[in-house]
Amino acid sequence: MNIGIDIRMINHSGIGTYIKNIIPLVVNQMSADNFILFYDSSNPETFFNQNNVKFVKMKSPIYSISEQIEFLKFNNMNIDLFWSPHYNIPVFLKTKLVVTVHDIFHLVDEESSVLKKIYSRILFNIIKNNASKIITVSNFTKKQIIDYLNVNESSIEVVYNGVSASFRSKKNINKERYLLYVGNIKKHKNINFLINVFNNLNEKDLKLYIVGNYSKLKYPDKDVINAINNNDNIVLKDEVDAELLVEYYSNAELFIFPSLYEGFGLPPLEAMACGCPVLASNQASIPEVCSNGAEYFNPYDESDLLFKIKELLNDVNKREKMIKNGYNNIKQFSWIDKSHKIVDLFKKNI
Repeated sequence: MNIGIDIRMINHSGIGTYIKNIIPLVVNQMSADNFILFYDSSNPETFFNQNNVKFVKMKSPIYSISEQIEFLKFNNMNIDLFWSPHYNIPVFLKTKLVVTVHDIFHLVDEESSVLKKIYSRILFNIIKNNASKIITVSNFTKKQIIDYLNVNESSIEVVYNGVSASFRSKKNINKERYLLYVGNIKKHKNINFLINVFNNLNEKDLKLYIVGNYSKLKYPDKDVINAINNNDNIVLKDEVDAELLVEYYSNAELFIFPSLYEGFGLPPLEAMACGCPVLASNQASIPEVCSNGAEYFNPYDESDLLFKIKELLNDVNKREKMIKNGYNNIKQFSWIDKSHKIVDLFKKNI
């Protein structure tokens, strides 16, 4: 059996983490099958060295008309099933299609451009009509797909993401005190809200670390950048390697996740895996994924978050309890377990 997979977003945040972690495991488990991996400028050999893998380089940019035309050329490759780890599917490829939909943010976001909404609506309608199965990463996203796109519930399979085993507590003895946020700074991440709350804490020996891949972000929130530049205790950390990220998680006083919209939300789980207590927004998929491993706040109410930060900074016992609850919560998020579910799904749909 020949299975094609689009891995061009392997170096992106979010979807890139998904590709790097789950697809190699699926390839390993299906050693009797052949995989054709479509890539662009990345070096896929770093993650895939199996004998049942063939690489096909694409020249067209993602989200372009030219990529759809280029995919047409691959109809003669006898692909039995194509797995797209994002809704940006090859429209004209004639084969069975499985699609992972992480969220439908471009459809529900009021600030998304008309062009983005039209483009995503067209692709989602094609997915609705042509996909053998839609994989989604949370029940929240499943419900949104059903409500917004009128997709039959039986067409959707929920397979949670996992947490990499590399996220484990790594404490430092001599450290400065800081609160931590990890993720991008697009508007729906609600970072201005977090900064306003931090400014009202008035704790001179406490910093706020904001960690993420900002230099490559096309549309960062300029208000956030300005707010960061106006406070010396707010530290913007650009792209960091996995080892340093583990240290940031492990040694933070609290991890704070103020996002207004997530299809899943990996950073809170990564923080839990590193023994960091998590304060999270009560919106979207976040309570589903974080369960009782986090404490929650209203991301529209600054006084709520301010009170809970102060409470937790002064209550060691409560923080320790949150850490234990976090460890218990992440037990259900294993990439290996999730890859087994994907393999079973493939075998049922071919």
